[in-house]
Amino acid sequence: THELGFIVLMSSENSPREGKKDFQYQWLQRFDMEGKRIGAPIDLNEVLPEGLRQRNWEGLGWYEEGKRLVMVHDSPPAGIPTAYVIDIPENW
Repeated sequence: THELGFIVLMSSENSPREGKKDFQYQWLQRFDMEGKRIGAPIDLNEVLPEGLRQRNWEGLGWYEEGKRLVMVHDSPPAGIPTAYVIDIPENW
């Protein structure tokens, strides 16, 4: 059975400096078409290499549905875009 829904990049405030708020995406969460959460979130800090943790990820898309996901990040104003493929846990 194929269930339609959403994958949401959820952010948290990770501000190392007082007075400056940095919002960085840390979790991927699935939702059904009615907006109800499906299962537990994936903590990106557990699946990404250390150098790619706590980034402002700006996009995602299925690379191989149900198995792999592509995350996209850039470093404005002239940064080089980064794309990273995440292996999705089998039971997610």
